Amino acid sequence: MCSSDLLVGASTRAAAMSARRAGLQVIAFDLFADRDAAPSTVCAATFSSIDAPLTRALRQSPDTPWMYVGGVENHPELIESWAKSAPLWGNGGEVVRAVRDPHRLSAVLQREGLRYPRIASPTTDRSASRWLRKPRRSGGGRGIVFWNPGDPIDPEKEYLQEYLVGRSLSGAWVADQQTVHLLGVTEQEIGDQGNGARGFQYSGSLGPLLLGESEQQEWIRIGKCLHGVLGLRGLFGVDAVRTEAGLYVIEVNPRYTASRSEEHTSELQSLAYLVCRLLLEKK
Repeated sequence: MCSSDLLVGASTRAAAMSARRAGLQVIAFDLFADRDAAPSTVCAATFSSIDAPLTRALRQSPDTPWMYVGGVENHPELIESWAKSAPLWGNGGEVVRAVRDPHRLSAVLQREGLRYPRIASPTTDRSASRWLRKPRRSGGGRGIVFWNPGDPIDPEKEYLQEYLVGRSLSGAWVADQQTVHLLGVTEQEIGDQGNGARGFQYSGSLGPLLLGESEQQEWIRIGKCLHGVLGLRGLFGVDAVRTEAGLYVIEVNPRYTASRSEEHTSELQSLAYLVCRLLLEKK
């Protein structure tokens, strides 16, 4: 039986280094195979090409837990397939589909008294707002552009979300079956060309931020809703925008979140990985 955790994602480097800081060993499957990512890293060109070697590893060590990071949430069918071979420490395909469906997420949040930007339907008057054209399968802000009136939309692959002006933030939680804990909130850097980003691409985080009591309670309510209503567990994150009207959830990341930020935030990620591991062991 394998004595290491298994990680899979577009880039496992941040999670692998956090696990190592926490005193754990991992074997990583990703698209880059950075030298400092893990003692053992299996590189593949696409998630489809990761499928076979990861499936073999899971079947050879059926008691070994595995966790996914960024990019895998776009492939709930692979999550379900891999979860049949070994214990998944994170959210299954059904939960991922729920939180990544903007219409379902919007309905749940608004029913719980939380804010979410409008999603355009064929009958929506689009003349009074600016709209973002967002791919249904993406990550890190890639592929997000302003929608130009008259441009066709493929509803199977993309959707229109109302553009909000405000401060871009991100919150992180860790949860088991019964409880959910807010770990912290950071400010996002978006489209920083100095960090190789453009447009709406994520380019780093600053924090953790010091929150006032009312703002902290607002973030806690978001986490409790996602945990209690949609069943999120493990380590997960939320991208949000604070406007003059309040805090709006923009997107949910139902997996380990990694950010390039201050050194103490890196240490927080290490602690988060360890806490996530311990909580999920108790399921």
